[in-house]
Amino acid sequence: MNRNIKAPNSYRLVSEIIRLLNVVIKKLELNRTKAGKSIRYELSPYYYDVIRLPDIKIINSNADVRLNVVLPTFDESACYGGIISALEIVSNISKHYNSIRFISLDTLKQKNIIYLDCYVANRETKFVSQTSLADSDSLCCGINEIFLCTYYTTVSVWESYVRTLREHGYKINRYYYIIQDYEPGFTPFGYLNSLALKSYDHSEYTFAIFNSIELYEYFKARGYTFSAEKIIYPSVNTVERDYLASNNYNLKTKGDECIEILLYGRPKHSRNCFQSIIAGLYEYFVTIPVNERTKYVVKSVGFFHEDIELCDNVVVKCLGKLTIENYIKQLEVSHIGISLMASPHPSYPPLEMAIFGLYTITNKFFSKTFNDCHEMIHAIDYPLPSELAQELRNAVAYVIGNSNKYIKATIPKNMSDLSWGENLSNTSIDKISGYNH
Repeated sequence: MNRNIKAPNSYRLVSEIIRLLNVVIKKLELNRTKAGKSIRYELSPYYYDVIRLPDIKIINSNADVRLNVVLPTFDESACYGGIISALEIVSNISKHYNSIRFISLDTLKQKNIIYLDCYVANRETKFVSQTSLADSDSLCCGINEIFLCTYYTTVSVWESYVRTLREHGYKINRYYYIIQDYEPGFTPFGYLNSLALKSYDHSEYTFAIFNSIELYEYFKARGYTFSAEKIIYPSVNTVERDYLASNNYNLKTKGDECIEILLYGRPKHSRNCFQSIIAGLYEYFVTIPVNERTKYVVKSVGFFHEDIELCDNVVVKCLGKLTIENYIKQLEVSHIGISLMASPHPSYPPLEMAIFGLYTITNKFFSKTFNDCHEMIHAIDYPLPSELAQELRNAVAYVIGNSNKYIKATIPKNMSDLSWGENLSNTSIDKISGYNH
């Protein structure tokens, strides 16, 4: 038997790839690292657990002022709610500046990058550019860059810029900070929590823009102050508003063939209390005879997760993250909406559900009470299963008595009834000028 037969080239190639992968895995593997073994910091997960700050390079000392809009990502699939609201505000502020640079903390190598030019006022007269801090270790700046930050991690970029200005003996430029939630609450006590807290600690340099009155009141109650403050009542999403206007704000009757429950389900975001929603639904449905459960349809939108069989004849069907057009279709046919939010920000889903005529169950949070906000919003005291189950009983009773009732869409009192363009044109957000002349 010839033992010297050579393996085919493809086999040798696969074997070499496997060998190299095993080498990499052994280098990166920490969970089974024995005492006395070490790993280079740059190859460890700990290196990537920290926000990597850019190396700021001052490349010119002229007095030109540029607006730098820092976003977590430009990925269109991730640009919902908060990012879109921030960009609408950018469209107003950009009128003050001739040069605008959009900076992403994420890579620009995604297939679908959001079209940012439409959020620049008088685009044809402006110089607009884009860059990524994930694709480059450095950021070239002048001495009069004005930053607009949209999330606590983006403030780190302004902080890096400030350190560089100080090192070169220049004055510190103020920055815009669009505050859309109390973000230290997003994480447990620790590094990221501290980073978020620090983002509110630059009071004399911060022009704070709050996108809800409830959030502003919460910050005031906690004693925060800023050099300038502006409250913006959010407008209805442009696509939703256009759809409602095309129907003269008349909503379709929901029908009585079944009772459709639409929940905003995001298991990976603790503030949305997904476990409470599922437990509350379970607590409600197990009290209903099995044969009566077939008249209910339960759907979850917002994030992909497995379908959940609550009990016999009741399945929570996950629809995942929908396009705004498909989301509208679900709002049209649903009777009851559930959207919990353990934070001072009201968030869009419960407001949108109420606008489209759903009996909407959400929760209170300190100064966020929803009192007299909208007749279809019903806020439980705490986002807990027992309170949700009880309110579901009220919701079902309402739907049974009003499923064929004619409803006109109305805007909640904590929102603007104007389009984003009209809303912001009536809002004066002053220009921040550079101090280095």
